[in-house]
Amino acid sequence: MDLEPGVHNSIANLPYGKLFNPDFIYHDQSSAGNVFASGFYSAGSEIIEEVMEGIRKQAEKCDTMEAFQITHSIGGGTGSGLGSLIMQEVKAEYPDKMLSSFSITPSKSVSDVVLEPYNSVLAFNHLIEECDSNILIDNEELYAIAHNQLKQKNVTFSFINKIVQRIILDSTSSLRFGGFNNAGMRKLMTNLCPFPRLHFLTTSLAPFTNSVDKKYDVVGANELCRDLFSSVNSRYHSGKFMTGATIFRGKIESSVCENSLAAMKQKNSGFFVEWIPDSLFSSICQVPSAEHPVSGILLANTTSVQNIFKRIDSQFEPMMKRRAFAHHYIQQGLDWSEMSEARMNMLDLINEYQQYEAMDAGEFEDEESDGEEVIQKTARSATGMSDHHSTHASSTKD
Repeated sequence: MDLEPGVHNSIANLPYGKLFNPDFIYHDQSSAGNVFASGFYSAGSEIIEEVMEGIRKQAEKCDTMEAFQITHSIGGGTGSGLGSLIMQEVKAEYPDKMLSSFSITPSKSVSDVVLEPYNSVLAFNHLIEECDSNILIDNEELYAIAHNQLKQKNVTFSFINKIVQRIILDSTSSLRFGGFNNAGMRKLMTNLCPFPRLHFLTTSLAPFTNSVDKKYDVVGANELCRDLFSSVNSRYHSGKFMTGATIFRGKIESSVCENSLAAMKQKNSGFFVEWIPDSLFSSICQVPSAEHPVSGILLANTTSVQNIFKRIDSQFEPMMKRRAFAHHYIQQGLDWSEMSEARMNMLDLINEYQQYEAMDAGEFEDEESDGEEVIQKTARSATGMSDHHSTHASSTKD
């Protein structure tokens, strides 16, 4: 789905273009012009009914549909605006189905689109409210890893897309292939999202080396676990881990994986919150990837994801104060107050992550006991009120 035909035409002319059914490729003749409001209100509204009809046709082919997955970039007008509109419509029409997304967050290192902070904040507002899980793929992090670890001098979108491709393939491998220890979407999200709003996940891959070093690697379960939780493979593992899911691919024994995870967590217990005791679980897909005979991916719900929101807000705030480029959004039908509301929602999310990062097990138990005390007081007052009403009623009857 796109608002301009150029991208689809270029894909159709590639060798793998014939893989896609042309009946389910949708595009308009206009463009969002890197403006969220255009993709959500004006241009997006002209194509949304056609898109939803295509989604209904695909959904009707499923026997036991579990969830929808969306892949989009929140920096551009189409990915943020039309992507948010599709999520809103899908959630309204299929409220009992889960909604998951792979969202590419923008970075100044690989893009110079000035409106990206506006688009990202508005898109995050919908991701917070409508998604059940959201895997954030940060261009800033990918650029740093490609430049520093993979030793790429000129990092291009094509190179970064290969990493994105592997993230999506590995994280969905347990859904696409059968196995004795596979995890479905609902199992993954139930274990990964302790609170409804805190459903933003970061990823880490292993092994993660360039093509020159690949032939020297000897990889087992212990090496995979070490690399998955290494700060070298992901810069957003600096906060507190709330939950995590590891998906291994290849011929690996489940007992070895569980022992490696347990040893790793015990060694680094200070990086995990105390109030979720069994915060890690593993899934094994015995079908290896094309590049590695044994590999793994970590989906982590960590409080350090707030760094992405903070970075985007630091770019958003000075533009918002001066109402820079505001006319592009207002002309397309956006009420400017929506911009402030979206930012406040994102700031509230940052505060929630900070709150749970600072909370230890004792504070969590105190909060629970306080809550139980309030419930007991409420119950006692309600009982007293009930007794009072019954006494009053009997005296009136007499």
